[in-house]
Amino acid sequence: MNSNELKVLELLEKDRHTPLSGSYLAKKLEISRTAIWKIINKLNAEGHKIESSKKGYQLGLDSNIISLQGISQHLARAIDAQNICVLKTTDSTNKIAKEKALQGGGHGIVITADEQTKGCGRNGHAFYSPKGTGVYISFVLKNDLYKRINPASITMNAAVVACEAIEKISDKIPTIKWVNDILIDRKKVGGISTEAITNLENGEIEWIVLGIGINVSTSNFPPELETIATSISPNIPLGLARNKLLALLINSVLDENFGLAFDKTIVEYKKRLGFIGETIKVITPTISYEAEAIDVDEMGTLIVKNISNELINLRSGEITLKKL
Repeated sequence: MNSNELKVLELLEKDRHTPLSGSYLAKKLEISRTAIWKIINKLNAEGHKIESSKKGYQLGLDSNIISLQGISQHLARAIDAQNICVLKTTDSTNKIAKEKALQGGGHGIVITADEQTKGCGRNGHAFYSPKGTGVYISFVLKNDLYKRINPASITMNAAVVACEAIEKISDKIPTIKWVNDILIDRKKVGGISTEAITNLENGEIEWIVLGIGINVSTSNFPPELETIATSISPNIPLGLARNKLLALLINSVLDENFGLAFDKTIVEYKKRLGFIGETIKVITPTISYEAEAIDVDEMGTLIVKNISNELINLRSGEITLKKL
């Protein structure tokens, strides 16, 4: 897009509830009304749903395109929007974020895309990422304060802020399944992926790539996901919701205290665990067994009790919940 097209989109995003007249837009950009009309037609051709009336032009609530202009309306003042890269499609936002980190990119780089063809989940799992329906975002974290942090605190804090963001754009109350899954009605609505590179000489973390994926209105899941995945809502105003959800995640993750106030994080994390006291299935690379979920400790370790009443501390692995 050229600068005038970006400016028109920014003005339309700024107030989706108020029609803006052609003369107002023309005066703002110091161009002709005919030029504005051509820009509106081009934006519509690109997929932005702009409604026209006698009162002017208005971006429809169902306009579902993610844009930096849409995200910027909800960003905290301290966030530098120039560090945010918005892509139409990519294989993996995590992959691009890692490439940026390896190339020397600094703290606060953000990669988001409307679609991922090879979305990455935890432990090498794929994350279904169709276009136009979800939020897929990755962050490069290189804050010096993270050098000796427990990486689990990043994952746990990300799970908490993802739940909080979902609550702010919907009436849903999400829960967390250890360690990184976000659930609604016990079905997966989102997930967290955290990768850290550590300096082998001093043990310090050089950088962290944090990925967050959330199904906003995703439907028609592949057969293997139909019974275990869900979305926030199939009827949510997509463009408004996805841009705002992205901004809420960016505001939280790039907050100077993200991942550092662990005492607070663990309290909020435990509040959202929906399975403590239940019988779960524990899956590790070598064995699977049923156990009772007891607690999560301050290091993010899941404590379970097996059928022999032995307490086991799980620092890795996966769990599945029984259907209610």
